[in-house]
Amino acid sequence: MPIQAEIKILPALNNLEVTRVNSFGDCSQAKHYHDQVSFAVVTNGAGKFRFKHSYYSVQPRAIIKINPGEVHSSGKAKDQKHLEYRVFYLSDSLVTDVLRSEGQESRGIDFTEKISYNNFFYDKCLNTHVGLNNETDTLYIESVFTELLLLLLNKHSQAKVVLPTIDKKPSYLSTIIDYLHTYYNESVSLKQLSEISKRSPSQILRTFQKHVGVAPHAYQLNLKVIKAKELLLHDVSISQTALEVGFVDQSHFHKHFKRITHVTPGRFITSQKR
Repeated sequence: MPIQAEIKILPALNNLEVTRVNSFGDCSQAKHYHDQVSFAVVTNGAGKFRFKHSYYSVQPRAIIKINPGEVHSSGKAKDQKHLEYRVFYLSDSLVTDVLRSEGQESRGIDFTEKISYNNFFYDKCLNTHVGLNNETDTLYIESVFTELLLLLLNKHSQAKVVLPTIDKKPSYLSTIIDYLHTYYNESVSLKQLSEISKRSPSQILRTFQKHVGVAPHAYQLNLKVIKAKELLLHDVSISQTALEVGFVDQSHFHKHFKRITHVTPGRFITSQKR
């Protein structure tokens, strides 16, 4: 099969589409266009993309930017080998919502450069794409994508965004922290944190990171694990603990529990019985 694609649609982000594409061999690619802004990063192999009548060669870590309505073809692998890239498709409403939450007027995104290379932005794109595919936590999803979109606008388009400054004395952080402690096992959104603190999402993310040391979603995940340890020490089962602290399934619970404590929930239970 010349092209294989895996797609995930995220309702929490106005049906943002994140797609992983694998192109094999010297297959012919049909020209097409999207009504959405889209951008992609090349994660493996070399190839080329066609924009109208011109071809652009790409290497690993290339960033590809496509304006709405711009005719192009999908990536074609070089030398009949293999090309892999990951794509974000953004609706106008998603861009508008993020800009409005930052107190900015809605505007179109206009990419003037088709292909570029920037290691920091590439890494940010790849990590965000992988995270959006693997995570279900609302606060995480909104946070990592907001950061990525604002970086895209400021570094790769004409639609610059003036971001609020990081607060030097952020008294509102205690309000956010109290809120996260109260609702640690619920699906908290970035919009909720913005409303209770009366700050923009990006200001919350940047100020929280500076003064607390981690992002709000990471802080909440840590809280979940702390509460989970308490339940496990009181002989609550692993499955029930995962449910009570707000994980959608046991696999996510195991992954985050081990990442923070360095042991699995099962190993944590047996350690107290020695």
